[in-house]
Amino acid sequence: MSIPTSTELYAPRLPPELWLLVFRLATSAPIHTSASYEPFQSCHDTTAALSDAALRDKCTLTLVCKQWRALATDILYEDIRIGRGISALHCTFSECHAPADGVDTPRSPRHRVRRAVLPYAHTATPTPHAPPALALLALLPQLEVLVRPPTHYRYHHHHHHHHARRTDTDTTLAKPTPRFEFPTSTPALPTLRRLEWAHDLTGAAARSGGINALDEVLRAAPALHELVLVGPMPFTALRQHRLRLPALHTLRLHAGAAECPLVARQTTYWALPALERVVVRGAAAGEALEALWEGFGGQVRVLEMELGMGGDGGGGCCGGSVPMADVGKIVSACPALEELNVRVGAEDLNNLNWDENSDAADGGEPRTWSCAHDTLQRVGICVVAREWTAKTWMAVANYVVQFGKGCPTLRCVMLYVRDVQVAAQNGEFRALRGTLLSSGRQLILRSIHV
Repeated sequence: MSIPTSTELYAPRLPPELWLLVFRLATSAPIHTSASYEPFQSCHDTTAALSDAALRDKCTLTLVCKQWRALATDILYEDIRIGRGISALHCTFSECHAPADGVDTPRSPRHRVRRAVLPYAHTATPTPHAPPALALLALLPQLEVLVRPPTHYRYHHHHHHHHARRTDTDTTLAKPTPRFEFPTSTPALPTLRRLEWAHDLTGAAARSGGINALDEVLRAAPALHELVLVGPMPFTALRQHRLRLPALHTLRLHAGAAECPLVARQTTYWALPALERVVVRGAAAGEALEALWEGFGGQVRVLEMELGMGGDGGGGCCGGSVPMADVGKIVSACPALEELNVRVGAEDLNNLNWDENSDAADGGEPRTWSCAHDTLQRVGICVVAREWTAKTWMAVANYVVQFGKGCPTLRCVMLYVRDVQVAAQNGEFRALRGTLLSSGRQLILRSIHV
C-alpha cells in the first residue's frame, strides 16, 4: 500500500482544472492586456509590487509536490523578470517540449509568457555585442506586456529553470546607473499589446537606441494598444521622428509624466488615429499637457484624472495630482468627451467653494469649481478618504450637482466606494440618487480598493 503524500492528507482530491483555478485566484496579479477599460486601475508602483508577490507565490506552489509543480508550471511563466538568471531562462525557453518530430508546441514555457519586466541594467551596451536579453525576448512569441521599470526600482530577480528543484526568489539588487556606449537593436514584438516605459533619467540608455529607445520599441510593436509612460523624460530621449501607431487607443501618464513638458511634446511627433482614452495619474501640470490636448483633444472619448489630493491621509498612490482649477480647461479641450473619471481627496472636495459669487479667504482667487460640456454622458468619482462622513457626502452631492448643471447630456454618475453595501444604506446616498433620478439620471455604486 502506498503512503499518501502530505498534499493527499490535507488537501481535497480535485480535478486538475479546479486546482489550476484555485492557483490562479490565489496568485492573481494585474497583467493588463484586455482592450476593455476599467477606471482607477492600480498605479505603476502598486502593480509592480503585486506582480512580484504573485510570482513569489507561484514559485512556492511548485515546491509543494509533483502534482502542484506540474500544474503551477502553466502559470509560473506567464509573468517573468529578466535579470541575472537570463541564461537559465534562455535554456528553458530553448528546450523542445514537442513530439519526436521536433515541432515546437503551444504548451512549451516560452509560449506561456505574457508579461516580462526588463530593467535597463540588463540591456546596457558596454561592448558591441548585443545584450543577452534581446535573444531572450526573441524567444517569446506570445509576449503581450513589456515593462521597462524606473532605474531606481529595487528589483527582485526570480530565476526559473524548468528542471531545477530550487527556485531563487529573494535575490535583491540595488540598481547602479548603467553605462551605454554602443548602439543596439530591438527584436520584433508583433503580439505586444501594452508597453510600460520609464525613461532612464541619465539619458544614456536612449542614445544606444534599439531596445533602450522608446521610438524604436514602438516601431517594433505594430499591434500596441496601450502605452504607459512613467515619470519624466530626459531631453536626450526626445525623438523628432514621425511615428504612426495605428492600434494605440489608450495613453497613460503616470508618476509625474504629466508634469514633464517633454512627454507631451514627444507625442506631437506621433500619429495616433485610434487614440480615445487618456489617463493621468500622479503629479501633473496643466501647462505641460497643453501640447497633448492640442494634438489629440478632439479624439479623446474617455478621460481619467487624479485631482488635487488633500491631507486626509488617503492621497494618491503616486503622489501629486492635476490641479482642481485645471479640470474645466482640460475637459473643454476634449470636445468629444463622453466619459470622465476623477479621483479626488476628501479634503480637497470639502474645501471647494460652491458659491459662484464668493471668493477665497484673504481676497484670493475664487475657489469655485464648474464643468461645462455638451457631450459628456458618464462621470465616475472615486473619493479618497478613510471614511465617508456626512461632510464628505455633502461635498460629493454638491460635486455631482455641478456636473448636472453644466453637462446637459449627462446620464449616469458612478461612485466608487470601498463597501457598496454600507454606502447603499446611507441616507445621503439615497437622497442624492433621488435627486438624480428626478432629472432622468442614474447613480450607481461601484466597489474599489483605494
